[in-house]
Amino acid sequence: MTDRRVLAALAAAVVLLAAVLIVLIAEGIHAVVRFDEPDTSLTYQVADWLLSMSPQPDPDWPELVDVAEIEPYLPQLKANAVGIGSSTFEELRTDEASINHVVNGCLQMKPNLSKTMSYLRSELFNPFNPMFYFHDSARTLPGDLQAFLDRYSFRKVRLTTNAEGARITVPLIERADKVLIAGDSMAMSLGLSDEETLASQLQARDRSRQYVSIGIGGADPADILCALKRAGERYRGQIRGVIYPLSENDLADRKPFGRPEELIPALAEFQREHAIAEFTLVYMPYIYNAMPDVTRIRGHVEYLRRRPHEEKKALLAEARKAKFRVLDYTEVTDAERAAHGSQFAAFALFVDHAHLSALGNARLVERLAP
Repeated sequence: MTDRRVLAALAAAVVLLAAVLIVLIAEGIHAVVRFDEPDTSLTYQVADWLLSMSPQPDPDWPELVDVAEIEPYLPQLKANAVGIGSSTFEELRTDEASINHVVNGCLQMKPNLSKTMSYLRSELFNPFNPMFYFHDSARTLPGDLQAFLDRYSFRKVRLTTNAEGARITVPLIERADKVLIAGDSMAMSLGLSDEETLASQLQARDRSRQYVSIGIGGADPADILCALKRAGERYRGQIRGVIYPLSENDLADRKPFGRPEELIPALAEFQREHAIAEFTLVYMPYIYNAMPDVTRIRGHVEYLRRRPHEEKKALLAEARKAKFRVLDYTEVTDAERAAHGSQFAAFALFVDHAHLSALGNARLVERLAP
């Protein structure tokens, strides 16, 4: 009898171990398939479906809590070239909706764009990186689609590019002395209106020089170097400074120029070629590394995000060796929290998990001021 019980216990343990192994394999496959996309774990999704874990939303506070609320509108969204960022709706990533295109092998923003954009109040995917929609401002959307978007919209903004495909600076001031704002969507100031961007806020403060935004959403270091090269030809002899808000996700061995020892010398060569007096590099961390104590939550999709401490040190050391001016935005978030006596105060500096708010840009402009 004892032997039977031992065998039964062993059999149960084997079954349990096999079940755990199957779940781990399924989670691993799910993680690989959904890599770098906003999503929850497969186990959580199954449990949420089986147990209805999500509480019912407050009917007086409109927010998206179920993908099924969006799905009926997907055909209309696609037909009207409405993109939804920070989501899993691949069918909406069309050439017509996109704000970028590739020219001569380099990523560029499309010229003469006028886009309306808004974040959506939602608990879907990643609340630290909320969904946002964007479409041509001149397009009139179907009434029911517009009403749906308006119900969940949080603050509409305008994104405009000029004939060269650069985001406009407000106010537009023509000067022979120019400062380039280079980088990816950090430099382009995704999520803000034209007058709130880093370039526009710098221009409003300093009218003696012309600030030109050449930031490109989704750009990698190689694309940013391409943009600098194009601007160098367009403004030859006029560039007095460069400000490069460098996103931490640019530091990746797999990317061309993704290592500090490759990127910084290339930037230094551009500075020498064009005799640029001032070159400023601003290290821009995601909020998970700027405020890990209040943003790294176990079970959250970004809990295991890379912490590039060593790469950051190497980058700043290389930049200082090249005689660049160096700023670390973590110093700004730390100062904001200290000034207000709250660990949560620095959230106001961001519009999502990476991009700065108008206030966040204002704090950076204060640091950049001579």
